[in-house]
Amino acid sequence: MKKPTKLLLGLMCATPLVASAVTHYTVAHTRIHGQDVIIFPVSGKMKAVPSSDKEALVRGLTRCANSAGLSGRAVIAWPNHNGTVGAYGPKKVIPHFETINMNWVTQRVNKKLACD
Repeated sequence: MKKPTKLLLGLMCATPLVASAVTHYTVAHTRIHGQDVIIFPVSGKMKAVPSSDKEALVRGLTRCANSAGLSGRAVIAWPNHNGTVGAYGPKKVIPHFETINMNWVTQRVNKKLACD
């Protein structure tokens, strides 16, 4: 995975633990509308990150997850102030995130992933 900028790493949720060059994530590997997705919970600050940077991050996280044997595409998901979930990833699954909250995401966390 291309190294994300320090800003993007700082915006990831508190769950990533940096140990040397490897970053560990807790993710939810699930199916939404018939598609496999790997949901990466991130900080609400991610909302302000430019779409081009979000796209690069999602591509890198997808490559990392796929190389670890997880099928599907990555989605980054963050809490909004009104209790809803903001998300960036495949357009087909993004509308689903408008109907859930972060508790839904947290309850589905089922994998640990290490990316370098």
